[in-house]
Amino acid sequence: MMTPPSSTLAQTLVTRNTLWNLFGSLLPIPFALVCIPVLVGALGLERFGLLGIVWVVLGYFSLFDFGLSRGTTKFI
Repeated sequence: MMTPPSSTLAQTLVTRNTLWNLFGSLLPIPFALVCIPVLVGALGLERFGLLGIVWVVLGYFSLFDFGLSRGTTKFI
């Protein structure tokens, strides 16, 4: 049986994992600031707007994934 981690170890792990999550969330922002104007210039405003709508729809439906992709990957 595993013993529960001490509170300082748990606090350290939570802090470290929180920083990793923040880093992973903030890292794409500089790339987006560079790439989105290039995409708008290449696609035009109308097509980029359509691409934005597709991104929103895909993000919305990924909310209802219910772990199916992870389960499928594990099964395969």
